[in-house]
Amino acid sequence: MDDKELTRVWNQHEIPVIVRRTGKGQLLRMRLPYADSNRTWLQDGRRISPTWIASKRYWEIPKAWFNDVVERALRTYEQIYVIQPYREQEKCSPACLNASSVLMHGRESWRRKRRELVRNLRDLRHALGRSDARLQANEDTAWIRLN
Repeated sequence: MDDKELTRVWNQHEIPVIVRRTGKGQLLRMRLPYADSNRTWLQDGRRISPTWIASKRYWEIPKAWFNDVVERALRTYEQIYVIQPYREQEKCSPACLNASSVLMHGRESWRRKRRELVRNLRDLRHALGRSDARLQANEDTAWIRLN
């Protein structure tokens, strides 16, 4: 998928999109189909409130909310785009390598990363009882579409 397709995915309004950014202190970015209750839905009773970035028309939420928000989006909307950057030279912490999250970082070649994402996709399909998840990737970004 090229930049044009990623832009199309980010700008469409029917399917939720979450962007997992990897920089220190960077929050997740999320777009949801419009609803008056989006802030309440994202916050889900938590103490911290999501931040609406009006000029760019997306929400910023803590990284720790990732798995919960993806799972709830699947229950609510039945599909979601997950966009995650990939850096071949990225080194993962032991916590990351041992995580049982929806998606995990890779740490070696792109080929190995792709195999890891395919395994994670199988695990995700099994955990959520979903057979319709699809892996899409290019040279520096990988994402799973659930629909």
